[in-house]
Amino acid sequence: MQGMFYNWGPTGDFADVGNVIDDDTTGGNAGTYEEVAESDVNFGVTWGEDGTEHTGSGDVLGAASIFFLRRR
Repeated sequence: MQGMFYNWGPTGDFADVGNVIDDDTTGGNAGTYEEVAESDVNFGVTWGEDGTEHTGSGDVLGAASIFFLRRR
């Protein structure tokens, strides 16, 4: 048994695939996280690395928005 080498794959602290963008890999596995488009996030809302990488440009009152008013 002496001198035998067993390779059980990469070792270390790897990010979960759900936390890795879908065009990258972690520990040899494809990431599954998909970034949201800036236009799909409300104007002025920030997200991404350190919470400041991206800023939303979406229009809260855009044509696709529907609001219902309720009487009391």
